[in-house]
Amino acid sequence: MLILNETSQKLILKEMSRKGRFHHTYAHVCDILEVLHANKEKFSNFRAAELAAIFHDIVYEVDERYKSNELESCRKFLEVIYNDNPNLSYDEEDPDYQTVKLTLAMIGCTQHHSLDGIKDPKSFTAAEINDIKMFLDADISVLARSRERVMQFEKDIRAEFSCYDDEAYRKGRADVLRSFLQRKNIFLSSIDESWEGIARSNLLFILDSLK
Repeated sequence: MLILNETSQKLILKEMSRKGRFHHTYAHVCDILEVLHANKEKFSNFRAAELAAIFHDIVYEVDERYKSNELESCRKFLEVIYNDNPNLSYDEEDPDYQTVKLTLAMIGCTQHHSLDGIKDPKSFTAAEINDIKMFLDADISVLARSRERVMQFEKDIRAEFSCYDDEAYRKGRADVLRSFLQRKNIFLSSIDESWEGIARSNLLFILDSLK
């Protein structure tokens, strides 16, 4: 199984504790891991989901570099995982390489929280695609939490984007939230069917608060 040595674990904690992070912290990673572990038996490759949870926000910028966060997080993941696992190959038949490949797909898909981030869907099994869906749902499961928790989440996101004035932030944030509401389903899997209605209600509440 792919490992992370002590040095890498300290690096991850350091990166996730950088100044300017309020939601995208190690606490967020832990929240995702809690959801994943509660549904562990549903995954075909649980280790990939764990690694994606740990690395998907390892690089997080809110300036002009924002659109490359996922790509840079993928690069950091590869750097760390190959350093900590010197015998890891690029052999498609190697189960550990398959885990790396799936982890990269999971991280890439967080850019738009959709399967559009998968460059070659045919290279993954149906079970692996479902793993990606469940990971993406776990990543935004905060939307289905209590109203108080969701508003704290929104406050934390605003703090991370404090470099933008209120008008610019409200417009950009509203566009993002509406994009989720316009989807047939906010959540892609059946990891918890109760989440959908709660999340839609919370998103509408947040949108109203941005007016």
